[in-house]
Amino acid sequence: MNVIEFDHRKPSADDPRKLEYAGQRTAAEVFEELKHRLESQGYLPDEYFLLDSFWENGQEIPKDAGIFCTTDYGGSEGVYLDAYLKWYDKGHEKSVTQKFFTGKSLGENGNDLDRMFLISSAITKAFHGDNATHARYMKIGGVEEDTGGSVVHLSQQEKKVIIEALVEQRERQEQAMSQTEQLLRRMTGSITAYMDTVGQRPLRLDDYDRAVLAIRDGELSAFQTLLPNLKDRAHDLLIEAAGRPGIVGRKMTASLLSDVDVFPEPAYRAACVKAIGIEDFEKVSFLPVWHSLILSVHFGVWVTVWVKEKPQK
Repeated sequence: MNVIEFDHRKPSADDPRKLEYAGQRTAAEVFEELKHRLESQGYLPDEYFLLDSFWENGQEIPKDAGIFCTTDYGGSEGVYLDAYLKWYDKGHEKSVTQKFFTGKSLGENGNDLDRMFLISSAITKAFHGDNATHARYMKIGGVEEDTGGSVVHLSQQEKKVIIEALVEQRERQEQAMSQTEQLLRRMTGSITAYMDTVGQRPLRLDDYDRAVLAIRDGELSAFQTLLPNLKDRAHDLLIEAAGRPGIVGRKMTASLLSDVDVFPEPAYRAACVKAIGIEDFEKVSFLPVWHSLILSVHFGVWVTVWVKEKPQK
């Protein structure tokens, strides 16, 4: 899966095949992309997941900042996950550590603590990649009253064996479907990987369904592979891609605009509304028919005017 970046990159003027630095992303934009990814994988904390107020109002992430997470019981109740950014402030010649976001669980037993550590692991992998075997949580007993559990380290071969066994259980035991589905999603790591594993037995998906899942899961290569066979549904995919935050969503939207000559005006308009809804005005700027002009901000509310323009190639 693609790594979430803290900076923007653009093709170099000297060599378009190479990318060069083009500034920092806002913390809110990065947070929304991470939240979208965790939600698609079933990894959001179950009480809340909030960006720290320091990073609101378009605050950019400092250059060369690093991220780290801490997980522990709270002072009164629940389990907390806190993520911090750390960078070196050259102006003041010192290292700075600033809270980035916070998540909290509803429960506070050992299982809740294990799950929050897994969420912390998923966050770390989102920013640093997934090139190693990570801990996977396996519930023992299968009953709600069970407060035990374990964190198991699995090889790739062991994980494959367990996934195959879970798929067989999913087909045989309808009553255990909910817990099996959740564990399968954690084991496979992403929606599209899950559907590739489970979707053939017995569920059947067409290419459009897979493309929508690829958009929601942020899997650019899978989306681009499916796109040539879906020109007749391109307007629906444009709306879906426009609502996906971050650079991956922009690349998907740009792929659609370059592959399809003309879209219906309602599709352009709906795509712009989606992009504005996630405050991705860079994406709005290259949607050809409907552009949003931001006039002013009063008490935190965006005032927007739609201007109809001639489509651009």
